[in-house]
Amino acid sequence: MEGKMKSDEVEIKVAESEEEIHAALRLRYEVFIEEIGFKSPAEFSKPEEKNGRDHSATHIIAVQNGEVVATLRLIKVDAQTAFQGAFNLPFEFDFSKALEISRLAVKKNKRGRRDLFPKIVKFAHYYARERGYDFLCGVMRKGLMDFFNRKKWEFRFQSAPFSCQKYPTVAFILPILESNLQKF
Repeated sequence: MEGKMKSDEVEIKVAESEEEIHAALRLRYEVFIEEIGFKSPAEFSKPEEKNGRDHSATHIIAVQNGEVVATLRLIKVDAQTAFQGAFNLPFEFDFSKALEISRLAVKKNKRGRRDLFPKIVKFAHYYARERGYDFLCGVMRKGLMDFFNRKKWEFRFQSAPFSCQKYPTVAFILPILESNLQKF
């Protein structure tokens, strides 16, 4: 993979500079604060959606014509505080073998591009696999989970839907399987 995927004039890569990370944080602000309203804009000193976990995250970005049009972050999971109870697992699970995928945001005028979301998620899978991880995990809106289910992805775990910021949300553990990657 060599850290980049390029197709149809969109380059998907790990953010390499502070400028690219700030562009990703600004896109998250547009999506999560301005559009969805997860928090009040008054809570931010500048238009960047970030928290204390961003400094240790790997930021994946999709760039088109010099503009960040999609982003997500990958974080090593702290098993002690993993998702504040979203994972009530009926089995033992070693979270040290998983990366958390979170803060997936796509620029509003690019959401009609049906390939952008799958490509950035596929890149995250390859990135995690190349670093020895076996799973991606996190929480996502139920509508996004429905997308993966339609693609017949093989999940290790999906929670029952619960409410998060007024949206139906699902916790998941997703094995990094070649068979899943081939379904895009």
